[in-house]
Formats: sequence, structure tokens, C-alpha cells
Amino acid sequence: MAISIPQVPSTQLVQLFGVQLDRTGTTPANTDLRTCIFGQKTSAGSATALTPVLVTSKNDAVGKFGAGSQLALMYDAYRVNDPAGTIWCVPMADNGTTKAAGSITVSTGTATEAGTVFLRIAGQSVEVGVDVGDDQDAVAAAINTAIGDLPDLPVTSTVSTNVVTVTAKNAGTNGNAIDMRVNYGTGEKLPAGIALVLVQLTSGATDPTTSTFTSALAAVAAMDFATFVVHTPLDAYQDILEAELVSRWDASRGLMTYAFAGLDDTVGNLTTASADRDSAHTMLVGSYAMLEPDWQFAAAYAGAVVQSLKSHPAIPVVGLQVKGVHAPAVASRFTNTEANILGINGIATFAYDSADRVRVGVPVGTYKTDGNAAADTTFQFVNAAYQLAYFIRALKAMVSSNWASKILVDDASQVAAGSAVIDLDIAKAQTVALYRTLVADAIVQDVDGFIDGLVFERDGSNVNRINVYCPPELTNQLHVGAFLVRPFLRR
Repeated sequence: MAISIPQVPSTQLVQLFGVQLDRTGTTPANTDLRTCIFGQKTSAGSATALTPVLVTSKNDAVGKFGAGSQLALMYDAYRVNDPAGTIWCVPMADNGTTKAAGSITVSTGTATEAGTVFLRIAGQSVEVGVDVGDDQDAVAAAINTAIGDLPDLPVTSTVSTNVVTVTAKNAGTNGNAIDMRVNYGTGEKLPAGIALVLVQLTSGATDPTTSTFTSALAAVAAMDFATFVVHTPLDAYQDILEAELVSRWDASRGLMTYAFAGLDDTVGNLTTASADRDSAHTMLVGSYAMLEPDWQFAAAYAGAVVQSLKSHPAIPVVGLQVKGVHAPAVASRFTNTEANILGINGIATFAYDSADRVRVGVPVGTYKTDGNAAADTTFQFVNAAYQLAYFIRALKAMVSSNWASKILVDDASQVAAGSAVIDLDIAKAQTVALYRTLVADAIVQDVDGFIDGLVFERDGSNVNRINVYCPPELTNQLHVGAFLVRPFLRR
């Protein structure tokens, strides 16, 4: 017998009962699939820029990143949809002071009836009471006060006579995505005698530099995250992001991360934006004329999708409700044809139900071609990346539990029973057993095909190494049910 119990050696003369606990484990715990969100803070936030920080609540985010900051709003949008998730954030400081600005002008008269001015800024409701006889200046002053009373808005404001100037809290182009509108809800209208002219926020410029974003990614280089949510869809930043994600999936790092970003634009511009994007590890969430900024609705979308994928990575996410964001006007919503065109071109979209709740539409990533530049759909939908990551994590856990501290031999049947040995047959049997478990869990499928393709061999140069060709077949998602209906009448 070659069982090794080093804590109770063979030279021990008196010890009726001796136990050594093997802490290598046989049933690995589920991995905590953490999320990391990147975005800008304001100077009011206490967190140190470019330093990863765990965030546990909305109030925590406000304290660390500043009320109404891009990052605080992204955190809240994600948290609403993934309330139990472990969320870290990497704050970035503003680069310069060029902030987007717009205006709300009370353009006519004096109110002839009492009522309410119903504004929406970045999707948040700003309600302003109006009394009979209030003139332009009084209504403008009341709007300015109402904005100041809502600290979670991503803007500040000032007033001069009948004009309210609205300015983004963060510098950079993120402020250009902040939407303002009036009378969004059913039945909302301005009090008689009052009219408003809204000029949308523009001219925000000078984002955190690409080197700053590179430093932000470097700050979490050794940290295991299943999901990134990033603050910008701009090409230069996405190029850096995609390179980092490829590196994280490399064998040398083994950190399998998928990233979400958002872009609000026309079908044509979204299609153009997706043309240069082709990654198995990124999603670009597209919409047009959403109330929330693109960086905020991308965080909400990610939260809804990731919460489901953590529960089971193969369950379709189509139709999941995306909480905390508002549907655009009906005229601004993509038609089914447009959503399909965008999906084919690698843009994920929203859908909307009869109650105007926002839901996941076409949950595709930017992946379009394989490593040989041939058209490919393996990673078209978001599930595939998370399923593959699940499979790899399970495989890693199996290897850690069963192969650690084993002697590699050609034929374990020739070794005394109970010895700490492994050969190719044992290793293959353990891998197949794991695969059968994952088939039972509907993560992968086709055991026989997997066994037929599975290859184990001793490395020709390194006698201490096993090489494995491992071809898992991922399960699919039912997205389309097509019926041919042929009616007839009884004659």
C-alpha cells in the first residue's frame, strides 16, 4: 500500500487513532462572479482615482464618487438590476473642465392656470409647481431650485431671468448624452400660459485620456471579474478594452471577463460604429433617444443580463426586464427589422412591452468572424461567453481537486491501490465525468461527441505534462419559434 499520510509517519510508535485532513477539497465552491464598473467621479467623491474599490450600496457610491457623478449613476443602474451582485468600481477623475451645457428657457408669458412643469433630466423626474400669475422669471427660478433639490441628477444649474443654464457635473463627452425633455408621461402638460424651449446639452469635451483608461484596467489586472461595464463606446477606448480582454482570457492569466458599453444613436450610425468591433468578449448596447445616458442604460442592461447568467449561463436573456430605465417615445424605438439589422451587425438592442417596460431585445455581442476572418456565430449571443467561462472554471476546479499532488505514470493499474497516481485513462475518465455533470446541468451537450473528440496525450518534450484537446459543445438558446399555419374549413 502506497497511501501517503505524512502527518502520521510510519515511525510513529504509539497513536491509536491519527487523522490528517486533506484540505485540497473535492467539491469546489461556486465562484463569486464579480462585476467591475469604470467611470468618472466628481471632486466631491472621497475615493482615490484609479484605485479599485468595493461598493455595497447607492449611498456608498455617492460618498465615494459624488452624487450625480457618472460612476455613481452607473453603479446604481447596475445594482437595481443585480441587487445581490458583488460590485467593484474604478473611478477616474475628470480630465479638464470642459463640461456639456444646455438650457431651459421659459419662453412665454404668465401662467393662467395652476399646474406642474413635468421635466425629465437623464430620465429623472423634475416636477415644478406653478401658480396662477407666475411669470417667466418666476417659473425659471422654480425650475432652477427644483434641479438643485435633486442631488442625484448628473447636472447643476443656474438661472438668469427666464433662462436656466444646465451644466453636466462631469467634464467630457459623457455629458453630451444627458437628455432633457418635457411632458414625457401620459397626461402631462404645461400649465396654460407657459411654454418652454429646451436646448440639449452639448460641447462636453476632453475625456479621461486613453492612458488613464489603460491605468484603470491595469489597476484590476490581477483581479478576477466576470464582467466589466465601461463608461464609453469610443473606438480608442474600446480598442484598449478589447486588447485587455483577449489578454485576460489567455492561458497565462485565465481571467475570463466580458464587457458591456452603450451607445445612443441612429441605426445608420450604430451600424457604422459596430463595423470596426469584432470581439468575442464585448457587447455594445444600442438605442436611440433613450431618456437615460448611454453609459447609464448600458450598466442597467448589463445588470439585468448578468444577474440571469450567474443563475444559469445558458438560459436565454431575451425579454428580461431592464429596471430603472425608461422607454423612448414610440417613434424613436427600433422596428423589428431595424433591431434584426443591428443584431446581425453586432449591436445589442432593447425591446418594450405593452406597459412600456424596457426589456432585453437582441442580446448579441460584437463578434462576427473567427480567427481566420471567416463569418462565425459561435459567440454571437452573450450566453456563449459565459457558458464557456462556466465550463472552464468547472474544468479548473476539477483539475485542482483531482490532479494536484499526483504522480504521473503510464499505467496506474500497475501501481498499488490507493497510491497518489494518475495516468491518461484516469485523467480522461475524470474529465468525461465532469462533462456528464455539466450536460445534466444543461451547460453543454452531446457526451458521445465530446468523448469522440477528446484527446489526451503525454507531452513530447515535457514528461511532467499532459496535453488535452477538449471540444465542449455548448447548449443553445431558443430565440425563435416559427410555425407554418395552414387553416382550412370543414366542407
